[in-house]
Amino acid sequence: MDESLSVSQLYQELKFHIETSFSNVKITGELSSFIRSQAGHYYFSLKDDDSILNGALFKFDAQNNTELTKLKDGDLVEVRGKVTLYNKRSNVQIIAKNIRPLNKKGHLKEKFEKLKLKLSKEGIFDVSIKKTIPPNIKKIAIISSPSAAGLQDFIKIMKRNCFFYDMLIIPSLVQGEKAAPLIIEAMSKIEDRGDIDLLVLTRGGGSLEDLWCFNDESLVRKIADFKIPVLTGIGHERDNTLSDFAADLRVETPSAAAEYLSNSQAKIIDRYANTRKKLMVYKDRFLFEKKISLEKYRPSNLFNKIFESFNSLKRRVENCSPRRSIDRLDIYTHLMRLEDARNSLKMFSNLYVQKFNAQISKLEGLLKAINPQNVMKRGYSYIKNKKKVIGSLKEFDKISKKGDLEVHFHDGSKGLY
Repeated sequence: MDESLSVSQLYQELKFHIETSFSNVKITGELSSFIRSQAGHYYFSLKDDDSILNGALFKFDAQNNTELTKLKDGDLVEVRGKVTLYNKRSNVQIIAKNIRPLNKKGHLKEKFEKLKLKLSKEGIFDVSIKKTIPPNIKKIAIISSPSAAGLQDFIKIMKRNCFFYDMLIIPSLVQGEKAAPLIIEAMSKIEDRGDIDLLVLTRGGGSLEDLWCFNDESLVRKIADFKIPVLTGIGHERDNTLSDFAADLRVETPSAAAEYLSNSQAKIIDRYANTRKKLMVYKDRFLFEKKISLEKYRPSNLFNKIFESFNSLKRRVENCSPRRSIDRLDIYTHLMRLEDARNSLKMFSNLYVQKFNAQISKLEGLLKAINPQNVMKRGYSYIKNKKKVIGSLKEFDKISKKGDLEVHFHDGSKGLY
């Protein structure tokens, strides 16, 4: 074909061939992301171990499908319809006429249930082996994708509600075949550090296949055997993964994980405030509500008791001060890091300036070398006739009056000949 096609023309050709070849087909697969729109249309995906196909069942065809209300994600179904190409999104999809359940669970759902039963029999999910989430957490490690919306929600809530948590974010894939090995590798690095009090595994919602990496058997066993307590906030409230069952604590979403951790800090702050309030009430009661008879006590003993009480109260209030918690942030270490960064930047700037000056000097020497005045200092001169420089013997021979010649020298002087 010599004639070039536009993109739209190519899509029209492909669409024609696809719709002609697959105008009425039956496709078997696992139902996923099955939703009904407000307009009454149904949208879904069909998948197997290697591929996924999007599809739609429109309202006028859905009215003839009596079993649609019984369908759910994970069901194995047979879809009859027409395969077409949607050029706006560059994807192939099936426009269904009928969706029929095959009365058995989908492949992934079946694998999930089998592995869940196997690990449950081994005691991987037993409550008795789960570790307690420590009440006074100083440093948290979070494994998630840096671009994930769930992680951003987690960080936003933690920043808003907390003031002395130290968070270490370890980036990792959280979807696809490579995700589980990368998460396990990140967990091993955390174990080697020795300064982490809690591990948080977090990811936003998705379909069963999107969250499938958290059902990986090696990852589930790693979570169960992990030395540090593990908190999971994976998917939405309705989502359950085997990692959630193996974790020491599971919450519904990444936001719920942040709320849980920040609530524990809020409780500590409230406890400090209540303790301080009680101490102040105790002090006032001791000093003002008790009717102390000065006649029954020696003044020196009374003053000593009051002085000791004040010192005791002062120490207790100081111990309850949130400032002591803030000091744990180790601000001086961060200042030293900033100073090191400033020195590195200064050294880089000096090196850059030296390099720039060297280039300037090199260019300056080159300009001097090609300066016509410097060339003439070595004994050269040039001839002009009627303000025109004579550059060849041919031009010299054309001059009729030799008296019109001007010879110019390097010092700016000239002679007439």
